[in-house]
Amino acid sequence: MTAGIVQLCALILFEAILAFLFDAFLPMESGIKRLYLFIALLPLALMVMLHSASVGSDTLQYINLFKRYRLFPWNHLFQDQRFEHGYLVLNWVFGQFTDNPQYLFAWIGAMLFISLYRWINKHIEAPGLLIILLVEMLTIDCWISAKREAIVVTILFFAFDSITERKFIKFSMQILLAATFHRVALFFLLAYPIVNFRKPERDVMREMTRRGIMVIAGTLIVSVVLHPLLRYVVNLFPIYSYYLNGAYSDGQVRLAVIINIIVYALMLYIVTYIEPDNHTLLNGDDSKKTLYMLAFFNLAFTVLANQATLIARVASIFTPFGAAYYTWAVSSLETNKNREIMTIISVIAFGLYAVIITVMRTPEWQKTYPFTWCWQNIR
Repeated sequence: MTAGIVQLCALILFEAILAFLFDAFLPMESGIKRLYLFIALLPLALMVMLHSASVGSDTLQYINLFKRYRLFPWNHLFQDQRFEHGYLVLNWVFGQFTDNPQYLFAWIGAMLFISLYRWINKHIEAPGLLIILLVEMLTIDCWISAKREAIVVTILFFAFDSITERKFIKFSMQILLAATFHRVALFFLLAYPIVNFRKPERDVMREMTRRGIMVIAGTLIVSVVLHPLLRYVVNLFPIYSYYLNGAYSDGQVRLAVIINIIVYALMLYIVTYIEPDNHTLLNGDDSKKTLYMLAFFNLAFTVLANQATLIARVASIFTPFGAAYYTWAVSSLETNKNREIMTIISVIAFGLYAVIITVMRTPEWQKTYPFTWCWQNIR
């Protein structure tokens, strides 16, 4: 574990130094931002694409799945009720060309980071803190382990544009496509009506806060009836029954969920508490308004995850958007001193968060560190 923590801290330090050298904590010029994103995202992409079988709690399961289904008769794929058919078809297609699942993992990682690069370049003016947070909030760890969720997020970065452009049919088709790889994508459908209902002209974020409070209130009501509701859902979709037992419901994971609730709530409110009259924060554009509401959904599903930690998988698809909102909010602070202090505090505090969560979850759930590459001989 000591070696793993050293690796994690070294990765954080690399991203922090790179962001400082490129001045990526402030809005960047287009050309410089593209160069920075390529250098900053490249090692993260390679980790998702080329990790060994021992990295990621679900990696061996995905390897066995590939080996099982690569030579399956085509029509038999759709008889399986354990995994979504879109992911099985993807395994089958790659299996016609290779018997090595690493090619599939590399393709998934490449598509994810191409989508992420495009999305950040388009929507995030000051991406430095966001890249660091993707490491420190262990979002990269999730993408390494959960291949189906990684594909879902790849598509959701495009679906984000459809929300801000108010293209419901396109948005719905993107979500349905994502759901063929993991049904957690269907929860993203909730975002469209909440974000786009009765677009406010002034004090955008205050109106979004009222809607967010409604989301949290609804979450608390759902939490009361969650267990019987969850059993009903599992009866409808028995492929998820395995989440009800094992590491996804142990005490350490539940403690990690409680820490997440506190962290995500602070991310929503601490910046506006520092500068309550900041006009940029009060009147964000459509993309920032959408990020703000998705951050509320991230918090809401994390609250529910305290009742049933399997819902943490749902919350994970909203986490990058919550981190992006926080990044924008910190970079929008009008006082230089406030912005610099919050940036430094965020990097240090989330770094400690990453170490604590990694220690608590490894090896029971997440197995990212110590990290090894696919070509290394694992004894």
